[in-house]
Amino acid sequence: MAGSWARTRAAERITALGAAGLADRDLRREVIAVLRGVLDFGAYVWLLTDPVTEVGTAPLAEVPSLAELPGLIKAKYAAPVNRWTALRRQASPAGLLSRTADDEVAGSRVWRELIGRYRIADVASVVFADQYGCWGFLDLWRDRRTRVPAQPRAAARPSPSPSRRPPPPTASTCSPAPSA
Repeated sequence: MAGSWARTRAAERITALGAAGLADRDLRREVIAVLRGVLDFGAYVWLLTDPVTEVGTAPLAEVPSLAELPGLIKAKYAAPVNRWTALRRQASPAGLLSRTADDEVAGSRVWRELIGRYRIADVASVVFADQYGCWGFLDLWRDRRTRVPAQPRAAARPSPSPSRRPPPPTASTCSPAPSA
């Protein structure tokens, strides 16, 4: 995992991206690129939500099977473990699936039904919310070859400034994973 200086620099870069006026998808792609430099993760799902209803509106994902993304999101809605509606009410807006599920990752419905098939060892979840509501959540998936950070808060630190809300989401489909 990256050191303190790298995490501070990443937070500065993400704050600058938040002020750059990028479209929601471009902003999220750029933030993911910055996070890849300081956090070990493979796949991710980043869903923008309607701030009042907390219903997902604009997914961006790089997952092992894009065809299964709707099922993953459905399972995430049904599971209380690290659900964005629960995380935003906790002291920290971030959580690790392995720590939340009593270190038994297989106890999560999301894990059991979909993620376990792809040798994912853990999921770090971060919710983006402010006094106006929940704007989205980000799940970073670690496969069994990547290291788990000491604290899930490291994933929450480099986040766009809460004072800059993302632009309104558009009705669009998920982006396919980049070709290798």
